[in-house]
This record gives sequence, structure tokens and C-alpha cells, in this order.
Amino acid sequence: MMPFGGPQPTTNNGLPSWFVAGMTIEDLDAHLQMFRRQKCEEINEMRKKADFSSFVYKGKEIACNPESRAYIDAVNGEILGAIMVHGEPRLPEEWDGQWKAVDNTYVVIDSVQEWKEFYSAMFNQGLLNFKKAQYLKNLINKGDDLREMMSMGWQMVTPFDAPKAEQPA
Repeated sequence: MMPFGGPQPTTNNGLPSWFVAGMTIEDLDAHLQMFRRQKCEEINEMRKKADFSSFVYKGKEIACNPESRAYIDAVNGEILGAIMVHGEPRLPEEWDGQWKAVDNTYVVIDSVQEWKEFYSAMFNQGLLNFKKAQYLKNLINKGDDLREMMSMGWQMVTPFDAPKAEQPA
């Protein structure tokens, strides 16, 4: 059987190359189910990639690759650890009150409340990514137009697309 990840070789007026005239309904259904599973796996991979790309905070795109995410989580751990030492959350003593954005500018984060908003922006981006993935997989699993289903992917506009960072003037 043919794997379905990425662009597919097509024949038969744009249908996948595995589509052969004379296939039984059972054959077609088995291929369609396999195609749906593969497309859902593709969506899961795209969600994972999106979860570790970036999020928007105060109109700026903030990197969320594994290295950046490790630093974000480390600062968050320091803030939460302060509760045990001081009885309340505090920014780390070494904290300079800002975070570098993807465009090499900085966003001010000089209070625990701003840090909570920053961390929530990252969380909310992940939640949007999850909802977008579920929405796309639902479309794929309910779809009956193979050509339309083949074009479905993370690039599609959905009700769960993330806010965009401000663009420099």
C-alpha cells in the first residue's frame, strides 16, 4: 500500500496514484480510512511543529523553540520556587525585566503579573494549536471529497488561527 504523507503522485484526473478503476467499495473504503489516518498524523506533526515555533505577546513574536521554551520554563520555575522561600511568587533577582522577541526587540516583563500574562500567551497559543488540529482532523474524518481532503493541512485558515505579531512600519 502507498504511504500518504506529503504530496502524492497523482493520476486519474488528480486522484491518488493508488486509485485504480475497478476497485471495490471495500478497497476504496480501506484506502480512504488509511488516507484519513495518515492525514491526521500529518496534522499532529504540524501541531507539534507549531507548538515549538512561536507565540505572540504584546504584539511581538516570541520564539518557543525547544531552547527558548526551556528558558521560559526555567524562569517560571524560579518564580514558582519563590513561593516556597518567600511565601509569594517573585521574579528572579537576576531578572532584567524584559524578554527578547524574534525581531530582536524586547518586551517589558517587569512584574509577576506580566510574567503570568506572558506565560499565558504561550499556553493559549498551544491551546489554539490543539483546537486547530482537532478542527482539521474533524474535517478530514468527515470529508468525502478526496481532492479536497488532500489539500487540507495546517496552512488552512480556521477559526483557531493564532494572532499575528505586529509588523514593523
